[in-house]
Amino acid sequence: MEFVSTGTLRDYDRVQQLCDLKLPTLFLVGEYDEVPVAAAREFQARVAGSIIRVVPDAGHAVQKDRTRVCNEVIAAFLNEAENR
Repeated sequence: MEFVSTGTLRDYDRVQQLCDLKLPTLFLVGEYDEVPVAAAREFQARVAGSIIRVVPDAGHAVQKDRTRVCNEVIAAFLNEAENR
């Protein structure tokens, strides 16, 4: 099933403002995510210094599909951000 926004956020698009982010940013997606990895890479390219992590064998619910791996990725990102 394809995900389609139909509510109040259906026309919300702030991709152009991603370049305004000036904080540590992690894009975390599953290998089989609803958000294509290519789209996440495009977002990541717009945020200076951001990183992307693709969790293998996971869908959109990365934290449910691969809880341990997800937690490890987030912990590593937070540790790195704190040490900057």
